[in-house]
Amino acid sequence: MPKRRKIKTYSSLPGREGSVLDDIIRDDIIKVVARNRYGYLQCGPQELGGATLEEYVHNQQAGSSRVANWVLPFLQKDQRVLEVGCGVGALVSTLNSRGMNVYGLDVPYKAPQWAAIGLDRERFVCGDGSSLPFKDNSFDVVISFGVIEHIGTVDGIWRLRDDYKELRQSYASEIMRVTRGGGKIIIGCPNKSCPIDPAHYQPPENRIRDFIFRKTGLNLHRTWGDWYLLSHREVRQFFSGTHNFRSLPLKGYFAFSKFQKWPVLRPLKSAIQGWVEDMPQWAANSFLSPYVMVEMTNGNKDVPSLPR
Repeated sequence: MPKRRKIKTYSSLPGREGSVLDDIIRDDIIKVVARNRYGYLQCGPQELGGATLEEYVHNQQAGSSRVANWVLPFLQKDQRVLEVGCGVGALVSTLNSRGMNVYGLDVPYKAPQWAAIGLDRERFVCGDGSSLPFKDNSFDVVISFGVIEHIGTVDGIWRLRDDYKELRQSYASEIMRVTRGGGKIIIGCPNKSCPIDPAHYQPPENRIRDFIFRKTGLNLHRTWGDWYLLSHREVRQFFSGTHNFRSLPLKGYFAFSKFQKWPVLRPLKSAIQGWVEDMPQWAANSFLSPYVMVEMTNGNKDVPSLPR
């Protein structure tokens, strides 16, 4: 397992006061980390980034109740939960409104969106998913949906950096580090083994694939070699310190909104939705599933659940 990269912290950030987050922020940075100008604890430098896309914000907020309904059966109210890559924070807020104990982390440029909608400054942290600012064994459950495929990319979407495997391993290793032994990790991302990616914009490099994307909103892609998406096998390799690796059912997770937006897809909605939501376990682990959604148990030694 590679060494954890040292987090850069800045004592010059203004306005740090005592916080309930002090109990879970790593001891080596707690004395120098501070709040950014939006009031959120910032662990690391301000990163460059554009404004969060309006459609992305809308989709997260509109889908938060649906995804919360999907994930709740895998959580317990006495558990401390972290979402790595929480986006605009809609899922974290929804779960907390239902009595859960959930924290969110995302890159610093998400802070303006958090502040604009008034998200709890004791529940959200700006930081790096490949170098988490939390103490070892801080969470009972860590969830991360639609994040790992963006780790190690040049533009945040599909062009890979030369060190993308190392960065993804750091992301996985950090999640395992902050999850208690015996705790659960749930990872979701589009399936590289399936030639259809329903979640991302089509890179405009191939005329045929670009035409299909413009007509259907579906991204057709190769399933071999270095690619920004991951297969079940690749996710399992990155999280090799876990056991009880299993695919979770997708029923209720997706809204299937593309089938309403694109007329050519509407006649297929019932059949595709029925297959995705009720596919057998053997198919969920294969190229026949468009999404990798897996749960795993961290480490080989159970540790009692953490106090709230």
